[in-house]
This record gives sequence, C-alpha cells and structure tokens, in this order.
Amino acid sequence: MYPTYTGTFGPTPLVVQCPKCGANVVTDTRPSPGTITFILACLLCCLPFCFARCQNVNHYCPDCKVYLATFLR
Repeated sequence: MYPTYTGTFGPTPLVVQCPKCGANVVTDTRPSPGTITFILACLLCCLPFCFARCQNVNHYCPDCKVYLATFLR
C-alpha cells in the first residue's frame, strides 16, 4: 500500500503520492459547484457559477485521473 497525503487539501494544486498509481504528482484541480454556490445563486441569479472562488475544488491525479479529495468552500 502506498502512503497517502494526510494533510489538508486546499484550493491550490499540491504534491502528493497517488494511492492508485504510486506516482508523485501535482494534483489536477477542477472547480465544482457546492452548497455556497447554490445559496449565492438564489440571491444573485447565476453569477456564482461563473466564479471559481465560489465553488468547491476537486483534486485528481493527472496521471491516472483518480479522484483524490475535495476542498469545500
């Protein structure tokens, strides 16, 4: 079994060892709408869907594309 990153994932990419492929990689980050995005959308129409700072951030291994973690906003 490969050691995994035990720290906190944030909104920016970070170096981790992928638990699936074992490669040391910089995570691929992608924004995804979260609870805050939908709450703000009710108040501000669809504007929050246009801003990455209003969305959660999913971390993926760029080599094997496995999902690693989510940073919740």
